[in-house]
Amino acid sequence: MKNRICIINVYYGSLPEWFKFFLKSCEANATIDWYFFSSQESISHKSDNIKYIKLHPDEFSTLASKNLNLKIKIQDYYKICDLKPAFGKIFAEYIKEYDFWGYCDLDMIFGDLSSFITNNYLNSCDVLSFYPGFLSGPFCIYRNNDQIKELFKQSVNYPEAFKSTKHFGFDENIQRPEILKISLLKIIKAIQFSFLYILTVKLYESSWKEFRYQFQWFYKKNTINPHKLTDMTEVVWFNTKQFKIKSSFNELLFSDRYFERINYKNWELVWKNGSLIDKKNGENIFAFHFIDLKHNPDWEIPENINFNSRFSINPKGIQIEQ
Repeated sequence: MKNRICIINVYYGSLPEWFKFFLKSCEANATIDWYFFSSQESISHKSDNIKYIKLHPDEFSTLASKNLNLKIKIQDYYKICDLKPAFGKIFAEYIKEYDFWGYCDLDMIFGDLSSFITNNYLNSCDVLSFYPGFLSGPFCIYRNNDQIKELFKQSVNYPEAFKSTKHFGFDENIQRPEILKISLLKIIKAIQFSFLYILTVKLYESSWKEFRYQFQWFYKKNTINPHKLTDMTEVVWFNTKQFKIKSSFNELLFSDRYFERINYKNWELVWKNGSLIDKKNGENIFAFHFIDLKHNPDWEIPENINFNSRFSINPKGIQIEQ
């Protein structure tokens, strides 16, 4: 039997100018149901797999407080990211019929997800991250059962991270102070990681920035305190190591920041009939996250979006292709 998946997004504020492109890529992934909780009056869509539920920020705070048994008050909307690993509890009434639930950001374009997230792949995993080093906050999938929905409670930080009005980064990474310090252990781990990195990575495709970036996750993973799990990434790592759950950390979710780290220049992605393709090498792309480009005032997005099935994404902007 094919697994049913739903992806949840909670968004407050004006919809971004690229929203129609994002929505188009969601609609094309018809095997997934996409839930949007927002205070917008409505969103423009024509697909049965797009579910819009109007929910005021105060109503979200009330719902989260009730289902988490904590006093939650959302003031800064970015704070909602901390609560993502608890969406399975918060929105339990909406996801009963699904085998898996997950969350996503809006500053993304999806390719053909079904060609990557196969039924066999889902059956072998409880938590699916699409970053290799840590849980992918922009898009992550969890099995819909009580054990997985309650995982976040194993972190010592979750009550404070959820109740506080400031953003912690609980869904991805809460930095441990000792990780930033130089120590003998860190030097030993750096040497160990260097050998692993040389064996597993094509050096001509990498960079010093990428090495440093990947090493921080390697070091964090290998210095976990099992009695003081800090964030959701550490919770998943620890439970996987103890064979209590099965997780997958794959490098499928690309971003402008990732391309910059590996010195991948003059890139261009083409979205066509539901697939996202790297124009330089012809490879199918799982999804693209424009983390920094959206803040660039020179990154152009067409105002009159009347397209059928093809557009491109590059460092200059999003362009409609005929």
